Amino acid sequence: MKNIKNNNYSFLTELSKICEQLLKTKDRIIVCVTGKSGVGKSTFGKYVRKNGFGKFSKYKISVIDDSVMSLDLFYLFNKRVRAKSKVRDELKPFFERLPNRKKIVFYVNTTPERRLSCSDLIINLVLKDEDERIVRLKKRGESICEAHFIDSANARKNISHEYFFEFQV
Repeated sequence: MKNIKNNNYSFLTELSKICEQLLKTKDRIIVCVTGKSGVGKSTFGKYVRKNGFGKFSKYKISVIDDSVMSLDLFYLFNKRVRAKSKVRDELKPFFERLPNRKKIVFYVNTTPERRLSCSDLIINLVLKDEDERIVRLKKRGESICEAHFIDSANARKNISHEYFFEFQV
């Protein structure tokens, strides 16, 4: 997915409305983005981080992708914060460094249940064509193994959430 058009993520309008509703009662919300390897989770996270969505500008959004958070400093520079963990830490190392202006945190991971026990929203990205996903993985230079076929439904089962989206890309 090299070329991303706004209409590819048409559910962002609905997501924006739900986020607005949740932010009336909370200071900050967590949106968990999950799916199998190669479906475009990181691409989606990058799109949201650079463009924002709905009424939310990119300055109100933070994206944590594979244990790395990109922070904008003084609206000019980006700093990458890395915090790996093998235990469920509820992303605490990131929240300690997160400015108050960041109201929406997107956590992008294939297995988010390893670090999170609850999330406000879960977005499960699904690719229509499984063969295309395999081609993407090979193009990235990854050898195909059993881990790439693990079902991402565990996030829905193991993370308590208020809303769930399943979106085909």
